[in-house]
Amino acid sequence: MPDVWTQTGAYFDSVSVFGNAPVIAVLLVILDMALTLVHGNQERRDRLWRYFGAIYGFHFPNWLGLPVFFVSLTLILWVVAIVGILGACTWNGSHMQELGIAAVGTLIGGRLADSWKSHIALSRKGYRPNPGLASVPVYIAEALVLAVIFAPGLIHDPYAALLGIAVGAGFFWLLVPASLRLLAVLLPRHQPWIAGQPMPDWARAD
Repeated sequence: MPDVWTQTGAYFDSVSVFGNAPVIAVLLVILDMALTLVHGNQERRDRLWRYFGAIYGFHFPNWLGLPVFFVSLTLILWVVAIVGILGACTWNGSHMQELGIAAVGTLIGGRLADSWKSHIALSRKGYRPNPGLASVPVYIAEALVLAVIFAPGLIHDPYAALLGIAVGAGFFWLLVPASLRLLAVLLPRHQPWIAGQPMPDWARAD
């Protein structure tokens, strides 16, 4: 079985514009994971879950919001980055380039959908301040950069790419809002946050 460094180089050679350059792949995944952590920490600091709960009219408890919106989501995005950028699915000698490209698509779709659905659109509606909005421009820039760098792989495996984009976008565009609506039914109701006004006190209270 080839070593991980060799496998990473071979994968990166087949899917990126840089060719067999595992060093660049490692730098890219470090930057991606750092950006995920920075963005997630902004959301954690200002408690994005409370922000969402206020909009949907329920008090989102910290014991649920912190592990879901910061810990779990950060870890999931890190794994997706390792699979997509480093080609971790090829490290055992298998040729699963499609899975790597699907993961890259998931990153691209997720970055763009999260930026718009969770941050830009809500801020434009008047729900301000929006947790994590400050790092959204970098999120969008990274999605575009990934699309350029991995253009050879995305073009070669368009179905895997489109599936990944749909999964990433669907998570933030459909699954997150649906989950919030479900929690709004299950948890005690409050008067929802009125756009353009400060976040209600009941949403901030611990």
